[in-house]
Amino acid sequence: MFEQAAIEAVLYSTVEDNSMIHTRIALDTSSTGYQAAVEEAVYDNPLLVDGRFDSVTCLTATGRYAVVPTAATADRAESLAQSIFGQPATPSDYLTDDIGDPRQCILHAQDTKLTAFLLRTFTNPTIEHRLSPLIRYFRLQSRMGNSGKMYVHFTGRQADIIVYGRDTVRFVNTFTCREPADALYYIMSVRKLCRLSSENDELVLAGDAAMRKAVTPLLRRYVASVLPAIFPSALYRAGREAMNAPFNIVILPLSR
Repeated sequence: MFEQAAIEAVLYSTVEDNSMIHTRIALDTSSTGYQAAVEEAVYDNPLLVDGRFDSVTCLTATGRYAVVPTAATADRAESLAQSIFGQPATPSDYLTDDIGDPRQCILHAQDTKLTAFLLRTFTNPTIEHRLSPLIRYFRLQSRMGNSGKMYVHFTGRQADIIVYGRDTVRFVNTFTCREPADALYYIMSVRKLCRLSSENDELVLAGDAAMRKAVTPLLRRYVASVLPAIFPSALYRAGREAMNAPFNIVILPLSR
């Protein structure tokens, strides 16, 4: 996963237990800029470009994304993206991701230099937005039960909020949270916007354990059902690193 400050890498075997490897590679963008820092970090870690992987998925963290009707992207993804995000400062590629619903997709704008680097460096990589695995995975979970569902994924100082209704995505956005009170404010504001019931509609928390621990008692003052996301039992075979690696990366094989 290519973030602004680091690359999060997860490697694992589909046939061998306890095989997952997770590493976080910090990027030095102070002198060379983001693109050069990414290239240097990848080439300095030969395991990433081993070339013998059955599949490679590259997740990007661009803030230029939106959930849109799939039909609206046909033959005009670029014009639609520019109407949403504005004219790009640098040449951009406009990609769409499957999010498990043929009616909707994620449209995201990626720097052309980054996508070109990923395509020439890895073997047939899939390039997706970092939220796409979360949306697919939580959509499957949201079908259980009859209540409305809100999912919040914490990573670093970010809170990704996803709301489902009638088997479709109703709301997706990412908020910066400097402290638990910020997360409480954004979560409750989105619940009000989406008209979720404090008594009947579930709130499920995933991601960073420290933030979840801090914000859960605050949320329980206002929401009856605040639950932790259950770690998928299928991933225990991958080993201890599956518990420590970013949630949206480790669930990739379960969200397909």
